[in-house]
Amino acid sequence: MRRALALISVAAALLFLLTSGTAAATPIPGTPIQILELEPTTKTISLGAQTNFSWAVFNGGPRYDLTVAANSSDSDFLLEVSPSTFTLGRDEFIVVSVNVTAPLDGASRSATIEVMFSTLAPVVSSIQVNVTVVARRAPAIVAALGPQVELEEWTPSWYRLHETIPLGSLDEEQAQVVAQRLAAMIAALQPILEEERLAPESQTGDATRP
Repeated sequence: MRRALALISVAAALLFLLTSGTAAATPIPGTPIQILELEPTTKTISLGAQTNFSWAVFNGGPRYDLTVAANSSDSDFLLEVSPSTFTLGRDEFIVVSVNVTAPLDGASRSATIEVMFSTLAPVVSSIQVNVTVVARRAPAIVAALGPQVELEEWTPSWYRLHETIPLGSLDEEQAQVVAQRLAAMIAALQPILEEERLAPESQTGDATRP
């Protein structure tokens, strides 16, 4: 039921974007297939962490067979495409994801991920879209919370710190697991927040933030 509602939401959003002219939909040349970005095209993660990029693929014409392949400019970045082959009927869509795993160690580095969307029939065509992953050494905050915690830089001023916990029974034991991890994050992040609050005063002598 939850998955069905999610698919309905995506379909409604996709239809609105494609018909409103506000989406950055890219057609595969010579076909009614359109590719719509669902994620930022550049992400920053810690070494050893994972992230993913997603696209909605919409078919506004007859039945089409498609494939999706991905290649990295740095072979140390591992890629997984899902799904890599599929068929779309008229007015059908599917969400394609490319999961990227950064190398575990070494210097900070970046990789360009080339994603090729190809139609096999009835018209043979293709289009390539590029995304970028920047992998940096994990800050001390991430090291303190454990390797299961991921830190993503979405914009220069906004980071996303998150951890995926396997879904078990929604009972008191599961609640305690989630609460303990959340408490650990708060304890680790609170000192940073306090430092940021004090920084303008210590640098300018003025307690008023600009």
